[in-house]
Parts: sequence; structure tokens; C-alpha cells
Amino acid sequence: YMKLLETNRLEDSEDENISIPKGEKPAYFEWVLWRSFLAIDHLMIPASEARGFKIDQDMRPLGHAGGGKPDCKFVFSDFVLVVEVTLTNSDRQYGTEGKPVQRHVLDIKKEYPDLPVHGLFLAPKLDPNTLGIYTQSEYWNEKQKWEVLVTPLKIRTFRELFTAMCKANCANPSHIYDVVQQIQEAKSDNPFDWEAAADDIVSRKTLSLIN
Repeated sequence: YMKLLETNRLEDSEDENISIPKGEKPAYFEWVLWRSFLAIDHLMIPASEARGFKIDQDMRPLGHAGGGKPDCKFVFSDFVLVVEVTLTNSDRQYGTEGKPVQRHVLDIKKEYPDLPVHGLFLAPKLDPNTLGIYTQSEYWNEKQKWEVLVTPLKIRTFRELFTAMCKANCANPSHIYDVVQQIQEAKSDNPFDWEAAADDIVSRKTLSLIN
């Protein structure tokens, strides 16, 4: 499913059981990330509370998450990950996903004041202006300055990390947390440099997991 979303296709030619209904890619994007983190496990909240969208009796998505709340929220013993996704690749990505994602992360940060809260933003491609806004961790709300951390990744990059964890039989949120922290430490004023650094960090992590 991640490959289909990454390549903007509806069906997998090699597996006729894998397909995405036309017009439902946004919902399936959120759904596949939710399912991925259920596979990683170690959640401290019920699976139903980790998603902002509804599912049917076959566990398929009935639509994407509503406005005003994050797509997915994963609470672990030592950190919280707020996952936001988009299929928008143009400069509209910055306008529609820049500030709203930061606001969602802040809302969850207020909900879990005793745990580190990080945002994970996923898209097929990353607009440099979107990357630019996420290099800024300061966010003002109610006359108070907050640190809001959002890590942007391409679908392909996340898929590589997830696949490596599964192949190595060591799926654990600690690997995600380690990667997110390293990418935050590698922030650059140049969005292209930061994207390249993130790709390199994930590549090195996947190699270490497989080896």
C-alpha cells in the first residue's frame, strides 16, 4: 500500500489483492500508517484512540480524519508521536499542511505534558517551503512560546525504515524515536540539505537494523 501511494497508483500489478478504491487515497494513506504502527505495537492507548478516522467491520477506512484533530496519535511509554499525512506535492502543501500540523502537535503536547511529543509529517514528495517551516520549532499560542517539533519524511523513506524493522524482526518504536531525534539534530536552514540528511539518517539506520 505504501508503494501504491508513493507511485500514485491504484493497483499493484503483482498482487491483485492490493488496491485502493478511486478517490480514497487520502483515507488509505492515514489507514496504512495506522496499521503500520499497530504492527510496531507497544501502544499505551487502545488502537481505536490512535486514529482520527472511522473504519468499517473489515477494518477498512470509511474516510479520512476530520478537521481539528491529527490523523493519528501514537502514545508509547516514553514519547508520543503525532502523525500527519498528505498526498499534496505542490506548493499548496505548505499552505494546507504547514501551520495546521504544528497546531495539532501542540494540542497533543498539552494533552501529554509529561512526555516528549514529536510530529511526523509524511508525503510522497516534500515541498521546500514545508521543510522550511518545520525547521522552526518555536510556536506561539495563548501568549506563550512553545517548542513544537515536526519531522518531515517522504513515504519512500518511512517505508524503507518500516520494512527494515520488519525484516530484522525488531519492530520497536524506539527505532522511530531515534531516527526522529537524529533528524531534528540535523536541521539545516537549507531545506534541501535537511531532506538529504534525513534520507541519509534513515538509510544508515536501515542498514544497521538489517546487519
